[in-house]
Amino acid sequence: ASLTADGSDVRYLAVYDAAHRKIGLSHVSGERAAGKDFELWMIEGKNAPVSMGIIPAGQIAHMTIAPAVQEKLAQGAVLAVSLEPAG
Repeated sequence: ASLTADGSDVRYLAVYDAAHRKIGLSHVSGERAAGKDFELWMIEGKNAPVSMGIIPAGQIAHMTIAPAVQEKLAQGAVLAVSLEPAG
């Protein structure tokens, strides 16, 4: 899936590997702004978004997900990225 944050030209390609409970994020375009971080979220229906952590700077990042998150993704939860103040 392609992920972008409002207010940024940065684009990530997200690949979900259910067998290994990992999400791979590749920074494919745009420049990270100084003093800003990107945060990965899981959104399940009308529930409040759940933070999955700050996306580390760099071209490729891997995040291991908890079994409960894996189950929610299998049931249709989606991923999103937001632009946040650093820290």
